[in-house]
Amino acid sequence: MKKIITLLAFLICYTGFSQDPNFLQITYIKPTPGENYAQIINENWSKLHQKRIDDGIISGWDVWWAMNSTSESDHQIVIVSLVENIEDFNNNPGIRSVFPDWSDEEFEEFNEKNQAARTIIKTDLLAIKNRAAKQDSIPNVLVMNYMKVKPVNALAYEKMEDNYKNSNFENSNRASWGMAKRIDKYGTGLGWNYMTFDLYNNGAELMNSRVNTYEYPAELAKDFEIRDMVYSQPYVKWMALRKE
Repeated sequence: MKKIITLLAFLICYTGFSQDPNFLQITYIKPTPGENYAQIINENWSKLHQKRIDDGIISGWDVWWAMNSTSESDHQIVIVSLVENIEDFNNNPGIRSVFPDWSDEEFEEFNEKNQAARTIIKTDLLAIKNRAAKQDSIPNVLVMNYMKVKPVNALAYEKMEDNYKNSNFENSNRASWGMAKRIDKYGTGLGWNYMTFDLYNNGAELMNSRVNTYEYPAELAKDFEIRDMVYSQPYVKWMALRKE
């Protein structure tokens, strides 16, 4: 039976693997209305990436659905891959490695169907910096928080998030938490360059965490000036694969 856990929970708990993950890749996808990209994910891509996991190439492959997204949204799906070594993102035996009986015609038909069913909007690459967890069970809701930090303040920001995690996480209703640094692009012109991850067991816990408005202590408020919270996007779990 497959060991199925969420990617970001694994970033934080990483139970069951001998090596800690170091990098994650997030691919933003917009499905084509009228096409069945869900079927392609479930029946084709999941099998390929399970093979990559079983072969020790990647540590995990997860699919999340953007909460409250519509066909007008810039994306509805994010696919997150997790590796120990950055070069393994490109180590891919290809879809025919799990469907060896396909003819050339069937392979081309699949490629055409896949291309028609979705548009890849963009891909981000991040290095995992920190994580924390309260439980071994699997959270179902993920929030990606996009942060903008001046490069000169990067180290101070990472230390601030570490301190905030140590003082605040246990008293929050988050099940898991993580922080990662963007490494695919660099510079002050970027819209964001860090990301934090909040995971909840359900949507109610997420929404309840946003109801109250707090007055931050002066010292903490000053620390928060190091970064701008650009925006946050919640997702619900669709699929998460780990080693069988």
